[in-house]
Amino acid sequence: MSFIEKPKFDISFYLPFQQDNISSIPTNIDDYWDWVCTNSSMAEGKYSWTLQTFLQLRKMGISCNLKTEMPKKGIVITHRDFLPIHQIPYPDLFVVCIKPDRKEHPWAQQYITQNHSDPILHKLSPDRVSKALSWPQPSLIPRNENRGTLIENIAYLGRLNNLEPELQTAAWKEEMHSLGFNWQFIPMAMWNDYSNIDVTVSIRGWKQTESKQDAVIDWNSKPPNKLTNSWLANVPAIVGDEPSFQSIQGAGQDYLLARNSDELKSALLSLRSNHDHYRNLQKRGTTRATEYSVAAVQTCWQNLIQEDIFHAYENWMKLSQFKRQSINLARMFHYFGKVRNLIDPLAGLTRSLRK
Repeated sequence: MSFIEKPKFDISFYLPFQQDNISSIPTNIDDYWDWVCTNSSMAEGKYSWTLQTFLQLRKMGISCNLKTEMPKKGIVITHRDFLPIHQIPYPDLFVVCIKPDRKEHPWAQQYITQNHSDPILHKLSPDRVSKALSWPQPSLIPRNENRGTLIENIAYLGRLNNLEPELQTAAWKEEMHSLGFNWQFIPMAMWNDYSNIDVTVSIRGWKQTESKQDAVIDWNSKPPNKLTNSWLANVPAIVGDEPSFQSIQGAGQDYLLARNSDELKSALLSLRSNHDHYRNLQKRGTTRATEYSVAAVQTCWQNLIQEDIFHAYENWMKLSQFKRQSINLARMFHYFGKVRNLIDPLAGLTRSLRK
């Protein structure tokens, strides 16, 4: 079955955007990034995985629907943040939960993760978890070729809570300035613009803090998109020692690794003094970029839907309705049987009562 043909099962993306006080959503992928920036107060990650995927797949010709209310049957793909903890487990509904750096949902039948190191891969059987590539930065503007091998603007693109604290200090910025570098934090509205960036730095921390309780700060569930976006923008990247970067390999050839501030400074000075090294990183990054292009992610989703989701849905529907509902309830009891999984909903209830 090609993507142009009608799928044998209906696919819906659940997107209750009104919950975020958003009045409308884009209908064209080319308008997506401007819409995200206009609604920058929301958490855009859940929309990147749902709305952006819906728009990209529809552009490809795949038949899929967008739902603002949870259906009671069929295949529904949605982000974990859109799935309330108390979601009713309808037996004829097959929920594909896009998990990323979140806890699993109490009864979702299928999960999509973004990292080969995600802990959920060790909890569930392989047929219940699929890995999807992250979409490239929308409306990406690559580095201006006229900058050549100039290394002046060193940039971090992302939220500051995802950057090593030392690199956020005035002292670090002053040290960079003394070495002839312009250290920059790029605002969200310009995360797509690499035109004047010479090197990106993406370092979550010098050492990972153990946290099995909170998936949001667990490095094992993070994607490598800051690196892959740099490749797509033709900008050499220096990254931290994280599982997501390790999983795609290429340290020292496709990107540079820094485990402390001295290694970071050394890498920057080395790139500035060795133009061939800089150009080689650009060339290698451009080659690797094809693995993470829009076309590559489209193919990833095509295979994921046709080979994983459809197959899992068929197996699910072969079970009796009673059996399906029994499994749903058993999963819920198992989830809430763990004290740590009660913390989030109880905290949310406490906040509501205080209002």
